[in-house]
Amino acid sequence: MSVVAKTFFCPDLVSQADETSILEALQDLPGIESVEADRVAHTVFVSIANSNGMQAVEEALRDAGFPPEE
Repeated sequence: MSVVAKTFFCPDLVSQADETSILEALQDLPGIESVEADRVAHTVFVSIANSNGMQAVEEALRDAGFPPEE
């Protein structure tokens, strides 16, 4: 199984509380290897052991109130 990684730009990520919310929203998704939220750069880096899981990551970010932009 290969690990897939992606950085999402989430402009609504602005505080430490936002970082915590994102980590909590993503930590239990199947296949998550790591999550790093950066409120200064407004980015969320995710590595996941399931290439199909990126869709679930995007949905979880939207559901948590941090919709990613391209």
